[in-house]
Amino acid sequence: MDILDADPERRVEVVWVPGHQDVKGNERSDVKAKEGTRRRGTKRTSLTYARRRAQEKAVEGWRKEWRATPPRGGFALADRFVPSLRPPPHFRNLMRPIYAKIIQCRTNHAFIGEYYRKFVPSEETECLCGEEVQTREHILK
Repeated sequence: MDILDADPERRVEVVWVPGHQDVKGNERSDVKAKEGTRRRGTKRTSLTYARRRAQEKAVEGWRKEWRATPPRGGFALADRFVPSLRPPPHFRNLMRPIYAKIIQCRTNHAFIGEYYRKFVPSEETECLCGEEVQTREHILK
């Protein structure tokens, strides 16, 4: 920290300030802190910035590969959505068990008739309504 080395009398004091409590300058400092995490490093790069950039690059590569690969097989139904590290907004407030069931259906690994027909042929494949094979499309109708 060159600025501190230049004058031995200079001091830094770190003080906790409660967020959003009408503290003068708090909102501005929040904005500046967020801007700082977006800034490219020069000689030194913060660990936060490096992690964020690594994550962004990984997602960019993932999306590029996804766009170049046509959907096929049992995952084609699930492959309609652009890859993301977070679930779509309409899934974020679901209870975990329900979200898990949706993911199972999207990836063709739900414990339903079409899964059993392929992986566990000894299990029933018929739907409770009488449909010959219980499928993802049938359940979601």
